[in-house]
Amino acid sequence: MFDTDKKTFASIKQDYLKAPIIYGCGICISKENIIYVGDTKGITRVEESDFLSPLQHKQPIYFSNINVNNAIIHPSEEGKILKKSLAFTDRIDLASSQNNIIIEFASSDYINRHVQQIFEYKLEGFDKTWISTTVPFARYTNLSPGNYTLCVRMADGDAQDMAVLNICISLPWYNTWYAWVLYIIIFITIVWMIIRYRKEKNDLFLSLEKERFEKQHIEELNHEKLVFFTNVSHEFRTPLTLIISHIESLLQMPNLQPMVYNRVLKLKRSAQYMNNLISELLDFRKFTQNKYTLNMSQKDICLFMKEIFYVFSDYAHSKGLKYEFFSNQEVILCWFDSKQLEKVFLNLLSNAFKYTERGSIEIKICVEGENVAISIHDTGKGITMGDFNRIFDRFYQIEGSSESATSPGTGIGLALTKSIVEKHHGEICLDSQLGKGSVFTVKLPLGDARYIHDEHVHFADREKESDLKETDEDSRVGICAVANEESFQSEEGESKKYTVLVVEDNDELIQVLCELFSPFYQVIMASNGKEGLDKAYEYKPDLIISDIMMPEMSGTEMCLKIKNNIDLCHIPIILLTALNSVEQNIEGLNRGADDYISKPFNPRILLARANNLVRNRLLIHNQIRKNPITEVDLTSINLLDQEILKKTSEAIEAHMDDTEFDIPELCKEIGVGRSVLYSKFKALTGMTPNNFILNYRLKFAATMLQKYPDIPVSEVGDKCGFSSPVYFSRCFKNQYGVTPQNYRKSSRNKEAVSK
Repeated sequence: MFDTDKKTFASIKQDYLKAPIIYGCGICISKENIIYVGDTKGITRVEESDFLSPLQHKQPIYFSNINVNNAIIHPSEEGKILKKSLAFTDRIDLASSQNNIIIEFASSDYINRHVQQIFEYKLEGFDKTWISTTVPFARYTNLSPGNYTLCVRMADGDAQDMAVLNICISLPWYNTWYAWVLYIIIFITIVWMIIRYRKEKNDLFLSLEKERFEKQHIEELNHEKLVFFTNVSHEFRTPLTLIISHIESLLQMPNLQPMVYNRVLKLKRSAQYMNNLISELLDFRKFTQNKYTLNMSQKDICLFMKEIFYVFSDYAHSKGLKYEFFSNQEVILCWFDSKQLEKVFLNLLSNAFKYTERGSIEIKICVEGENVAISIHDTGKGITMGDFNRIFDRFYQIEGSSESATSPGTGIGLALTKSIVEKHHGEICLDSQLGKGSVFTVKLPLGDARYIHDEHVHFADREKESDLKETDEDSRVGICAVANEESFQSEEGESKKYTVLVVEDNDELIQVLCELFSPFYQVIMASNGKEGLDKAYEYKPDLIISDIMMPEMSGTEMCLKIKNNIDLCHIPIILLTALNSVEQNIEGLNRGADDYISKPFNPRILLARANNLVRNRLLIHNQIRKNPITEVDLTSINLLDQEILKKTSEAIEAHMDDTEFDIPELCKEIGVGRSVLYSKFKALTGMTPNNFILNYRLKFAATMLQKYPDIPVSEVGDKCGFSSPVYFSRCFKNQYGVTPQNYRKSSRNKEAVSK
């Protein structure tokens, strides 16, 4: 509105009007200076003084209510948020979980309350710009902990009319400074514990590694001892074989006086006992590694102990000791492995005699409930209390025992004794006083209930005789008994002396073997494997007997080379060794050995096995001569020899009707030389190659005569490679004793009779 007097303009705001002014509506000014303005809802009356009077200051804005997490907060004395009205509160403190708020505000301008008011608000610390709204409240959700300032003003107002409220949302307890201090302490503690744990683990690992190294060192030392004992045992068994062989020869002498015979028999038993001690050294590792099998049988423990008792009777008499045996029952049946338990009591008695110079040694047997107790009492030097716990350890020897004993031990006897007793589910205990003697007590279960579920126990089907007992009749069986067996026959039916090659590095033993085989074989001797291989090439013997441990070349190496050589692989080989473990036996047999005999061996057994090998070869010769090659069991001969026989049979069958087929053609077919073929066929079949071809043709002709009775004899001869019927008939009669015609007739008669 323009004032013409003052030359000024005055404007009226929309707030005075109830509705918008429409273009074209009129404005009327009355005489009383009242202005009427037309709008969409009617007429608005405005006095002129409203334009000319100065503007009044607007009333301030204030906060009226607050909602926290959708709950209205009322002021109270005990209130944690409001202690007085929100309009008179400058600051509110909220917890971290109270971060959803609605704050209502209002203006104190009641004059313009009918006019639509526009507010502007801003939450400093959250909003970057002012927010306009026509509703009198501000809403905020999920506010982060911190300090905020809420400012509210009118849209057309100034800074002096702005309402301010400070809001503080506290940190959660897990994000406070003392919580972080606790976290740091916990983190440092965990890091320290991890470092400590790793250090302790590393120390433990080093300790275990050191312990493992020490244990490994001890095991290696024990292994070296066992290897040493094994090697020494081989050296022991070679002279022991000579001793037993000479004893066997003495026992075979006729007109031997009974007293001398008994003493020689005791010598043999002592030699066998020495052999058992050597076996004890070799078997000790099996028990320490649980690689054993107990052959259990029910026997009379009293009779078993009496046999052991009598072994030392002469020795006790010679030392002047009182030697007695006691048992509260005549017969006590018990389950045990006699071979293993024999080692236990022989060892205990041996120790008792070793450390007892005067006094007595007693064996007492009694039944205690479900167990049988066998005690060995001696009045020897005794054992100190400090050695009680270690007396059964491996390789442990009491200090001073080596000087006091007549024959120092190795320290494995009692360890093996305890191991064998524990494998029998028994126990062994010691009671000793220094200077008064010792008592070793072995307790064994009477029944078999404890052994039923033991995987290392095998129950024998029948009771075997004790290894210490040997009848006089068996002792007097002579080596020369093999001379009564059927003589070996050559192809021509004449008696033949076969050749045996003996390979042994011990001069005395090779002489014994030569004396053993010379009555029945032609003996060739060699002192080591290399020389034996050379003589095998030179003489091509019918049998080879070889030791294993020899200089330059071992017996197993020589055996492998012979069995892989086409010219020598047919020769049977017997290996002799003191290493009688299962692994050694398997190694020798895998290298092609036909038999494996442990030292000390029984000469009669060795000779009998040698004869069996030669006899089996003769039986194969006879089967090949009479039967078709496909019907002969060739599994007992070398694979190379089987291949040669197979190729030869196929070549002959392919040229069966070829009268010109001869030895050179056969050599080309199977790929061997003529000399090799001759020696090979003489050894495998007992025939020359020519005789083998002739024999094969005649067997084929006999088969045809039986299967095809209508074919003429001359045609059969032609199909089998014979140049003339006369030659065919003569050869057939030499082979079968009858002419082809008579052979066919006899075959028909046999078929008629069978029908």
